[in-house]
Amino acid sequence: MAPDVFVVFGVENRQRRIYTVWEEGDRPPNFVLEITSKTTLSKDQGAKKGIYAFLGVEEYYQYDPTGDYLTPTLQGLRLVDGNYLTVPTSTLSDGTMVLPSAVLSLELHLKGQVMRFYNPATQQYLLTHEEETAARQTAEERAQRLAAKLRELNIDPDAV
Repeated sequence: MAPDVFVVFGVENRQRRIYTVWEEGDRPPNFVLEITSKTTLSKDQGAKKGIYAFLGVEEYYQYDPTGDYLTPTLQGLRLVDGNYLTVPTSTLSDGTMVLPSAVLSLELHLKGQVMRFYNPATQQYLLTHEEETAARQTAEERAQRLAAKLRELNIDPDAV
């Protein structure tokens, strides 16, 4: 069984081909997010839910990006005394559905059919891969322009 997205705290940060609980000191994921579809819905709602609870996965979230199979399309469960209880949702004034994740110290926001992770401590969304790539490229271009300007002023950019 391989979750679509998962987070495990307390294990070595290293590259793995796969994550196997028994090879990691019996450390199950702390957080799991399954992307639900027509072909996975029954497993996500049934067998996987039971297995994750048995393993001790603290939070189990499901997201249906098409809005065809889950109502609501983003749902969260938190493990309490061996059983999953529904994570309460709230709605922002703009209609964004909010599900808190105590495990991640983040919120999952659903606006329309788009789900994003939000950090309430910084009041910012986590960057998507595309946003992170663009931000890094912008920073690199800015650094190159600054280095060129310093060279124009006969200042060694590496000395600054």
